[in-house]
Amino acid sequence: LANGETLLQLLAKSRYLLFKFPQQWYPTQKERAKILFKAFPEIERAYKLICSFRSFYAIKPGNRKKASKSLQIWFGKVQTEDIEEISNFASMVERHYGEIMNYFNEGRTNAYAEGLNSKLERFIQMNMGVKDRDFFHYRVRNYFT
Repeated sequence: LANGETLLQLLAKSRYLLFKFPQQWYPTQKERAKILFKAFPEIERAYKLICSFRSFYAIKPGNRKKASKSLQIWFGKVQTEDIEEISNFASMVERHYGEIMNYFNEGRTNAYAEGLNSKLERFIQMNMGVKDRDFFHYRVRNYFT
């Protein structure tokens, strides 16, 4: 190729540049991206869709209407591109639309619930084989209060 790499090297070395926004690329990564996108235009289309989705999260909490409108525009772009992997991702985002949009109400996530769930799982693992269920519930209540 133009930069002296083989096609396999190009694909292997391009992996990490696809994790970044174009503004964060080094000059060598810009050159590599240009060659990659010329050889694989579908990767470029998918990359742009994912970047637009990632930039959607830059909207500040409290702007639910703006976030919803931005996400709907993204869904429209996904339908026009017709890339199977991105369509699968979009359907997953649609299934969790309510939870995603809840973030934009007050900027809260479910991290507290996840942390509590992991504590409960750890507690259950430590107390496997308890036969007295009432005593187990008593210990759970005392552990979390």
